[in-house]
Amino acid sequence: MTRERGPDASFGPSLCAWCIEPAGFVTRLEADTILTAAMARWICEDVHRLARARRRGSGPLRVYNDFGGMSRYEPEARRVCTDWAMDNRQDIEILQVTLAPRNRMVSMGIHVAAMSLRMAGLQVQIDDEVPEAVYGLLRAELQRESG
Repeated sequence: MTRERGPDASFGPSLCAWCIEPAGFVTRLEADTILTAAMARWICEDVHRLARARRRGSGPLRVYNDFGGMSRYEPEARRVCTDWAMDNRQDIEILQVTLAPRNRMVSMGIHVAAMSLRMAGLQVQIDDEVPEAVYGLLRAELQRESG
């Protein structure tokens, strides 16, 4: 997914983000990464701001977090992400998270957060591999840049 184009932003070597059109962003954690509260704030504040600045039109954002490399997370990181999604749910079309099924505690915590977000009306999807549609969005973005 990331070999064709460098990220639009990064938080050290283990977390990268790409803006996608018409509106949204993709983040990816490298293998065996602990999602910290600082990383979560970077995604929710800096990457969100970057995606909003680059979006075309006024449509809601599509947010894809590839957290398949996450080995665990700080409890504050989950709170930051959940609070951000709840506060911005009117501006989010879909929140899609990819998790590695190997870590049941991480999966359980993310599923609990997703349930509360769904109850608030946000469309949340959790997968155990990055959907082909996300690759398609990144390919389309690359074609738009080179064309």
